[in-house]
Amino acid sequence: MRHPVKKIFVRCRHHANDQLVTLARRLPPGGELHLDLRGVDHLSSAALAALLALNLRLTSTEKCLVLHNLDPDLYHLLHLTRLTAVLETRCQAAPGGTAVVT
Repeated sequence: MRHPVKKIFVRCRHHANDQLVTLARRLPPGGELHLDLRGVDHLSSAALAALLALNLRLTSTEKCLVLHNLDPDLYHLLHLTRLTAVLETRCQAAPGGTAVVT
């Protein structure tokens, strides 16, 4: 019997919205999509909109988006715009087994 994937860990280097949506579809309810943003020091308004849309897609199907390793300035921007109330952020590194989406 095959068990559904409950958590997917992804390290993002470039805008990869289509791949993230595909990964999000694979998650069962209660699943988590973890994005490692190490090395990302800025996000365009389009990238922020894509993250918010992905978060909405996940939460509407009882799934969760978690952002890891945010640059301090990027976290500050999310905090000032109150997006930290919408997007789950964690300062610690994402666990091992991280896939890289380019």
